[in-house]
Amino acid sequence: MTHASSPAAAMVGERVPGGSLPDDPHDAEGFPLMTHEVVARMARETDGYMLPEVNDILWLSDKRWRAVAGLDAFTGVTILHLENNRIGPTLGDGLQAMRKLAVLHLNGNSLTSVDDARLARRHPSLVSVSLAGNRISRVSNDAFPNSLRTLSLAKNRLRDASAIEALSRLPDLETLDLGENELRDEDEDVLKVLAESPSLRALTLRGNPLQHSLGLDYRRALVSALPSLTCLDDKAVSAMERLGAEAWRRGGKSKQAEKEAKESLVFARDERRRAATRAAAAERAERRAKAEARQAEERDVAGASDERSNSGEAAKSHVEDVSAPRASELTEKTSVDRDPIAAAAAAAAALAL
Repeated sequence: MTHASSPAAAMVGERVPGGSLPDDPHDAEGFPLMTHEVVARMARETDGYMLPEVNDILWLSDKRWRAVAGLDAFTGVTILHLENNRIGPTLGDGLQAMRKLAVLHLNGNSLTSVDDARLARRHPSLVSVSLAGNRISRVSNDAFPNSLRTLSLAKNRLRDASAIEALSRLPDLETLDLGENELRDEDEDVLKVLAESPSLRALTLRGNPLQHSLGLDYRRALVSALPSLTCLDDKAVSAMERLGAEAWRRGGKSKQAEKEAKESLVFARDERRRAATRAAAAERAERRAKAEARQAEERDVAGASDERSNSGEAAKSHVEDVSAPRASELTEKTSVDRDPIAAAAAAAAALAL
């Protein structure tokens, strides 16, 4: 069941919680104004707190606001959603009190620049900014802090390398979305700028004119130009693709060089597999030989033990056989000694002989 406070549950004509009221202030053109009272009420209606400074997330999307204001008391906010308003052409000073801000969503507005917000100086903890779907044509050198790791500038009006040159100075920038702009790259200047980004790992460039101008060499050109790239246009860069692309560039953009490099990689990989198979077989054979040797040794020990046991029984039997006549003779002698008549008869018999 849909929660009663969600937009999907709102009936026709019913105000969606977090939305504007008819009595909220509006400008001369009928657009709602962003004030502290309005923001505080919307924060409470979206499971926020009454004390402004306690809130760490603000959901303020889709309000039709044209300027950022009323946020000075919300000093604890780390994540701010301002998507799909009408903020612009600049951002202004509306965020200056949010010193803890780490994630900023401004996609779907009317911004042509964020320079006046001085994000680099005022928000040193900022790690993620989304500005997709605005009207930005150039990024200035001090637009963003060095802490920035993720940036989306998709669907803006960036046209050439000079428009994005400042991004190469962001030391920790790992994920960059420049898709669906107007970037052209006849002399590979855009690629050179991107190659100077020391930490860039994931890049989106699809939907720009340079994709069409590079044609089938689009991924080859980008992968070979950006050695740290691991993902391009949401597709992982494999070891095979990187090896082939780099060989393609080294060979003067030769597809034959790319083919030979890939074949070499396949051969080396197969050879490693064969070597591993041989090593595993040799190891199994060695274990089997050791097991057989151990079993043979155990059989030899058991045989020697049986032989000693048999010898002992034979010796015992021989002693018993020799001892039996002697015992009989001794018995007879004892009997003669005890009977004088028998002793005399025995002596006579001896003389007769």
